[in-house]
Amino acid sequence: MQQIISEADYLALINKAEHLQAENESLKQLLQEYQQIAMQKQKEWQQQETSSTEIASNLENQFIELESKKNYILDLLQQAEAAAQRENELENEVAGSVSVAHQLEDIKTQYDYLQAQLNDLSERLLELRNQNMLQVQYAGRIAELESLLANAEDEVALLKENDETA
Repeated sequence: MQQIISEADYLALINKAEHLQAENESLKQLLQEYQQIAMQKQKEWQQQETSSTEIASNLENQFIELESKKNYILDLLQQAEAAAQRENELENEVAGSVSVAHQLEDIKTQYDYLQAQLNDLSERLLELRNQNMLQVQYAGRIAELESLLANAEDEVALLKENDETA
């Protein structure tokens, strides 16, 4: 049994496709922002000098994880683009065995999935930012302690010098 789609349903489907394409563009822009943030973080991490190999290793692992998330988002965007292309093909064929409601449900499920992934990535980015802030604080504290140690060593040397001259 073929289902004929009314003009209103057809227009609604077209509007939904345009809406999904706009959302795709929005996700692409968000991806670019995340890529810029990732590149900026990478530059910041490279500029920070630290003697702790554990911190350096930790930063490298975080960068690799961020790159992995970026690649995952790219894969999701490609899947979304493929879904949009499939939807366009279905709009051109208009008639078929699959109902419009089922098609829209599939698209909504894909959108919800992408939205969930975006939320997960946003949370991870916030975690990485917090970790970076802690590492910067640790580096500042280490520098402060090194300065205090140098001052203490200078005072000890001065006291020894005063003892020897007295």
